[in-house]
Amino acid sequence: MPVFNNTSQLQKTIERLFNLVGEDPEAIKVIENSKLILRLKITSPAMEVNINGRKSPPEVSYGSNSLKPDLEVETSADSLHYILLGEMPVGKAWSGGKLKAHGAITKSFVLATIFHSGQRFYPQVLKEMAIK
Repeated sequence: MPVFNNTSQLQKTIERLFNLVGEDPEAIKVIENSKLILRLKITSPAMEVNINGRKSPPEVSYGSNSLKPDLEVETSADSLHYILLGEMPVGKAWSGGKLKAHGAITKSFVLATIFHSGQRFYPQVLKEMAIK
């Protein structure tokens, strides 16, 4: 059974998570210094998260937009859930095809920073959203 019942539930959860990550000074610094535009494409249910590291502070938007990402990462909502819980290591997700990237792969350290920051807040967000 999927973790998220629908796109609305996923979007509320991810938006809350990124609001908290946006308060993490270390994550903000890494994103700003990278100057990357990052797109996270989530499937099953579908949504997109766009992070513009060329802005200070970085801007996060949801859904399709006209910005061309330097790094685009795709994963399912369930895989993202397990990555953020720390139950699926990012390296294992890459090697197992659960996490796919296109573009500036050499700058994927930014993604690792976002995931690590998200892992600190994700259990709290799940509790707030009453997701098990």
